[in-house]
Amino acid sequence: MGGVHRVSTVGIPVSDRTTFWTRGANEVGSIGAINVSPLSNVFEAEAQTRKMGPLLVFGLKVTPHKVIQCCKRDEGVLKLRYQRSGESVIEQYGGRRVLRSGEWTVIDGSLPHCMINTEETSQISLHIPRGVLSERDFRLASSIGRTVPMSGSVGKLLFDCLRFSLEELEETSEPTEFDLGTSMLEMFRAAVNQVASERMVASSRETIEQRVREYIRRNLNDPSLSVASIANAIGCSGRYIHKIFEGQESVTRIIWSQRLERCRLELTSAGRRRRTLTELAYQYGFSSSAHFSRAFKERYGVAPSAFRKQAAGSPGDEVRIN
Repeated sequence: MGGVHRVSTVGIPVSDRTTFWTRGANEVGSIGAINVSPLSNVFEAEAQTRKMGPLLVFGLKVTPHKVIQCCKRDEGVLKLRYQRSGESVIEQYGGRRVLRSGEWTVIDGSLPHCMINTEETSQISLHIPRGVLSERDFRLASSIGRTVPMSGSVGKLLFDCLRFSLEELEETSEPTEFDLGTSMLEMFRAAVNQVASERMVASSRETIEQRVREYIRRNLNDPSLSVASIANAIGCSGRYIHKIFEGQESVTRIIWSQRLERCRLELTSAGRRRRTLTELAYQYGFSSSAHFSRAFKERYGVAPSAFRKQAAGSPGDEVRIN
């Protein structure tokens, strides 16, 4: 029969708790090879573990502390860690992650890592032996390297299953727990693949955004420059471009902002001061010199004619813009 195994500092003398947690808890195989340094006067900790086939579900409530975990006992294990409360700093690979309540991350247990909890913390983890993962799954999971929100994702569903297995699921047979562990493993794969897919989408969006911005920069003097012409040039739909820039300055505003900035720079250039404002306006897509003057004044607080006079009359000085 399977069930939940508990380890706690309750009943252990305060002076012995760190030693108990570092050595005594390790002896029953619940925690792994660790070195604990309390960050408060009284160290308190409680762990719950449950074997689910080859997987281990691990729950922890603990007061502020720093723990250095070596890889001897956890060689080849991935740890999917959920933060239920408090805030933890994870140091590994020479990097640093802050895991906050409502987030999860993956830790590669084959490498040493350090976790610092500056406040009382509650966590749930799923320990997964490398041997039950394909090379692709292991590579994807261990490369996440960041924290992921739980809400509205497959990861949240897996968290609910882990919590239920520790807090509500009654004792069951080993075959049943093996089957449940298999289901958890599949949800883990789904959660990792969801993050990887989102990352690929984000990377694709960033690439398209950079191409759009570069195309705008190189074609500011094209009077037909627009979302439609950009979409046609880079091979995507105008709707997709609008979606990429959602929540940012619109593409149309970016075009006109950059045109105005290019005009501003030309107005300060000594070699281009003989050009009329009308010529400048038409070169950068404005419908008339009046259209250009209105837009320039709205953006910089001064008319382009006054701005050019100010620039010409202030050699070596910075031109003032309201």
